[in-house]
Amino acid sequence: MKSRLISASIMLLAIPACGWGNFNSAVALDNQGANMANCGKYEDALTDFDKAIRLHPNLATAWYNKGLALAKLGRYEDAIKAYARAVEIRPGYAWAWNNMGAVLIKTGQYKAALKAVDKAIEINPGMKEARDNKNFILENLDKNKGTI
Repeated sequence: MKSRLISASIMLLAIPACGWGNFNSAVALDNQGANMANCGKYEDALTDFDKAIRLHPNLATAWYNKGLALAKLGRYEDAIKAYARAVEIRPGYAWAWNNMGAVLIKTGQYKAALKAVDKAIEINPGMKEARDNKNFILENLDKNKGTI
C-alpha cells in the first residue's frame, strides 16, 4: 500500500513538469523568433513563432510577435488575426491592442483602429504610442469629415 502512494506522488509531480517543459520550450522558441525578427529575418521568425504556438497555443506573446513579423512583411490581415488572438488570450495586453490598431490604420479600417487604440489607452493610459495613433485617426476623421 505504501508503494502505491509513493508512486502516485511521483506521477503527480511529473505532470506539471511535462506541462512546464512545453511552456518553457514555447517561450524559448518565441524568444528565438523575436531575435530573428530583430535581425530582419521575418520569415524565419514566423517559423519559430508558429512552432511556439503549436507547443503552447495560449502563449499570447508568441501571437503578438507573430503579428509584428506579419505586419513587417505587409501581411496585414494575417497580422490583425494574430493580434486578435493575443488579446483574446490576454485581454489586458495593451501593446497588442495598440499594434492591432496601427495595422488597422494601414488597412484603412479607421473605426476598428480607433476601438483598438482606445482599448490600449483604457488599459494603459500613459501609452504614448496609442495616444499618437488615436490622434492620427482623429485628425484624419476630422479632415475627411468623419467619412473614414
